[in-house]
Amino acid sequence: MLSFSEEKKAGPAMKKFQQPKRKRVLLLVETSRNAGRQIIEGITRYSIETNRWNIFFSDRGSREQIPPWIKRWHGDGIIARTYDKKNQKILESLDIPIVEIVSWKYATLDGDAFGSMIADHFLELGLQHFAFFSMGQSWWSKGLCQFYDSVIKQKGYDCLIFPKAKLKNSLALPVMWWEGCDQQVVEWLESLPKPIGIFCPLDTHAIYLINVCNDAGIAVPEDVAIMGMENDAQLCEAVFPTLSSIDLNGRLGGYHAAMLLDKMMNGEPLPPLPIFQKPSHIAKRQSTNMVAVANPIVAKSLNFIHTHVTDNIRVSDIAQQMDISRRTLTEMFRKHLRRTPEKVILKSKMEWSKKLLRETKYSLAEITELVGYQSVAYFCRAFLRETGQTPTEFRKDVSD
Repeated sequence: MLSFSEEKKAGPAMKKFQQPKRKRVLLLVETSRNAGRQIIEGITRYSIETNRWNIFFSDRGSREQIPPWIKRWHGDGIIARTYDKKNQKILESLDIPIVEIVSWKYATLDGDAFGSMIADHFLELGLQHFAFFSMGQSWWSKGLCQFYDSVIKQKGYDCLIFPKAKLKNSLALPVMWWEGCDQQVVEWLESLPKPIGIFCPLDTHAIYLINVCNDAGIAVPEDVAIMGMENDAQLCEAVFPTLSSIDLNGRLGGYHAAMLLDKMMNGEPLPPLPIFQKPSHIAKRQSTNMVAVANPIVAKSLNFIHTHVTDNIRVSDIAQQMDISRRTLTEMFRKHLRRTPEKVILKSKMEWSKKLLRETKYSLAEITELVGYQSVAYFCRAFLRETGQTPTEFRKDVSD
């Protein structure tokens, strides 16, 4: 141990810093579903980067009630993801900074972005009939239905919405929420024009719909293409056919929620609210693996584009493969898809670019070459024009 004189000579090197008190943050986020676990990952990443929180949480289901001990909990902040408005009111009554992820007050889904991504995917398949299926018709699913319905109408089509199911249990989505509903769902499915694309706001609802179709002899995806939401890979790949699903980008949502809570706990000004969260991507699986175009030339052309997206194809290449003129091909696309071949090629390139940015560590120069652009600058301008983000911004968002 240094003597007083030696410690004095040591000077600033011996200065002691007081350890700041770490914030106590409670997570009331479900661990039973992939979306909740991804949100926790995003929160954890923020906590690791800032290194000033102690996090408390326990295993939870998606619809568990707020624990009664919450009013006795002494902490600095809470991040919650609750679907029940009664639970949200309990949280709002607490004298503590809280970020509620599902309330749409602080962070909300970018409805237009979600609706457009799903609708564009169905349109790329050549579908001209669209529907929305949700068993519970909760306030949350109704909001998503309105977004999707609005986008479908903007694109010039109608959206057929499943009527509220007559559940045996009066609670919204009880444990056996599907019990006694099969016949009503089958009758609705059989009444729909075919082929049709159906969007479900939860993977569990989409999986139920696939099972009903299998039992009723309704072909998936040939007659009914089905899209889920949350992209819980273990669930999506357990059903036959495997389920396509839109990824919520939960890690980024969790990161944003943690950032907001930190500012609230520190008394800092908040950014403009709500923060609008865009989806990450559509995980394409067998339930939408089809081309629903009556015209065989257009159907073959779509398959050719999807198969050769990495080959820098042009409209003239497709016309040559189909043994028709470029003008005739364009007229066919406009008639059956309401878009030009150039637009379809561009969309396929952008989807491929997003996949490379999301799932690889390729540089922008390497991705530019792979998707067939002549320069990085030209690729970046095209990506920004089509997505509203630069490739770098997109990569950062999906990696958070």
